Amino acid sequence: MITSLVLASFCCSDTSFLRTAGFGELAEAIRREEELLGGDGRVLVRPSGTEPLIRVMVEAKTTEQAESCAARLVELVKSLKI
Repeated sequence: MITSLVLASFCCSDTSFLRTAGFGELAEAIRREEELLGGDGRVLVRPSGTEPLIRVMVEAKTTEQAESCAARLVELVKSLKI
């Protein structure tokens, strides 16, 4: 049962890298994180449609799981845009 939700957003004026160079690495990272959640959560990473932001949403059994998963994905996405 999912009991915790973490939403992290950070500024990123150009989100096109999510659809190009970084897509494969990000998709693999999301797959790994979902595997770690073991079917008891979900992950969503997407550019905002209205603001220069990237949003990372994680639902998990515990807040600790959700926070650590979101933190790993945020760091990955930030490293991809450099």
